[in-house]
Amino acid sequence: MAVLDHSVEAARSALWGLYAWGADLGELIEVSIKSPRGKWHAQHFDVETLLEPETLKGLAYWSGKGREIYMGCVGLTRRPEPTKRQPHPRGGTALRGHTGALWIDVDCQAPGREGDDYFRTVDEAIEIIDLALGPVLADCALVIGSGWGVQYWIPLWESVPGVEASRVVRALIGWLTEVSAKKIDRVWDVTRVMRMPGTMNWRAGPDDDDARPTGVIRWPGAERRGLGRLGLENVIDALGAQVSDVLGELETATADEHEKFLDWLLWRYAPGAGEGGGDDEAGGSGWVSVGPVLGDLERMADRAVTWKDVLAPAGWRCVDGDLMRGDHEEIWERPGKTPWAESDRWSGERSAVVYADKPELLVVYSDSSSTGFAAGLRGSGRRGTAAGVGVISKWRAWVDLAWAGDVSRAKQHIRSVAAGSGSVEEPEDVVAERLAGAWKHEMGDMEEWGREREWEALMKGHTVRMDGTEP
Repeated sequence: MAVLDHSVEAARSALWGLYAWGADLGELIEVSIKSPRGKWHAQHFDVETLLEPETLKGLAYWSGKGREIYMGCVGLTRRPEPTKRQPHPRGGTALRGHTGALWIDVDCQAPGREGDDYFRTVDEAIEIIDLALGPVLADCALVIGSGWGVQYWIPLWESVPGVEASRVVRALIGWLTEVSAKKIDRVWDVTRVMRMPGTMNWRAGPDDDDARPTGVIRWPGAERRGLGRLGLENVIDALGAQVSDVLGELETATADEHEKFLDWLLWRYAPGAGEGGGDDEAGGSGWVSVGPVLGDLERMADRAVTWKDVLAPAGWRCVDGDLMRGDHEEIWERPGKTPWAESDRWSGERSAVVYADKPELLVVYSDSSSTGFAAGLRGSGRRGTAAGVGVISKWRAWVDLAWAGDVSRAKQHIRSVAAGSGSVEEPEDVVAERLAGAWKHEMGDMEEWGREREWEALMKGHTVRMDGTEP
């Protein structure tokens, strides 16, 4: 049975091992405190101040009063600017800097979180996660009990930009989710998601007897401390060995080609990773869930529109094959490839292909700027012996072709059309019309519910004073 060290000394040692790099870079560590009323209060410490025993004892004191204490996975380059509405704001994507460790947050069954999707106990979670990570990564991990779950930290031998660590973390989470068949928490907000060791988890309720302590369960193996820590490439190598053992020969790249291998994992487990524009993780890369997510336009586009809807208005033409007819591939020719006015014959070269086993993706072989693709391309696009430029989804292809890669404007247009305030020009905007219909069908009730709750709050005068109290 897992034994948990809840002491201030253990917490200080664990945090020093995770955050020592911040002292050299001068970055700040964000600690977020959630009151019993659900209000957030963010504080930002330099590493030396955070690790002072009095600071940790102070945080433990407030935790004992019923407050939840969370710590950030990445540092912040400076304190976020306070406003009247948010006198103690949390750091946003633009302020996020480096990290000295990779993180995995594993939830177990808890009050309000029942079901077979979660590990039954911490011991079961550790056993399965260790097996899935393999001996190298498991031995590297600092394992922290979070009260109703377990957290794995893999300390690195040098700090790395948060966006680089985030890519590897997403691959790890996707892999662990598949192998364990359990829900592994997607890290939406790296500034506050991990539990501070040495504090209490009040998830079960307000009574003292319901609170569960957090603390260190297991330290990294002796050979994996200090200079024995891994770098990002070592982590990718170790993960590659695990993946190859289970899945066999990889489809697109070998594990020693680190970037290609990581792209392959992200394509398999987190197809939106690396797109940019989001506010969910360090670096702001958008996250698309492995499972269904409300409002996921990637998924909606796969079902609501065809490749002809997306490509034809931009000057592409299908020159051979038809998936709807049962062919195993559909070959597309980019604009400008053939002088259409002179000949309707296909030149024989493939600008891009849609394959029957992956109809949601367009494999792009042309590197010409005439394709209209840029920001939306991802991965190597390798198919057998033919090396492509990359692959692209229907949604991102439409964003690149119709909106010059501006995801935010494209999303805003879809929502305005769904709300009846945007215009649709046929036939060029058939994608917008169909996506707007899918969005309204899926999100209409939820958005209306949100507006109703907001209106009720305003009518009740539910506001917060400058001092943080309620009227």
